[in-house]
Amino acid sequence: MKTRDVPHTPKRVLFVCIGNSCRSQMAEAFARAYGDGVLTPSSAGVYPADIIAPDTVRAMAEKKLKLDGQFPKSIEQVDRSVFDLIIDMSGELESE
Repeated sequence: MKTRDVPHTPKRVLFVCIGNSCRSQMAEAFARAYGDGVLTPSSAGVYPADIIAPDTVRAMAEKKLKLDGQFPKSIEQVDRSVFDLIIDMSGELESE
């Protein structure tokens, strides 16, 4: 029996942490690098910082991953309804 090629739509994933300056930014970058074709990642914060933490940028550079185009943003700035999965990395996000 021959299997049919079923078109695969990448899952839209939102990583959320408190400041969107460390954990969620790193998760977004790793997902972009290693989840290509499987995930379409984004990130946001409950209380977003002004910048991505310099230590985060350095740590990701050590892994040869860039954060180009990424910036801290509020969870209020993103349309949560478009995501297939929201991963709360903060312990602060309340369910609706």
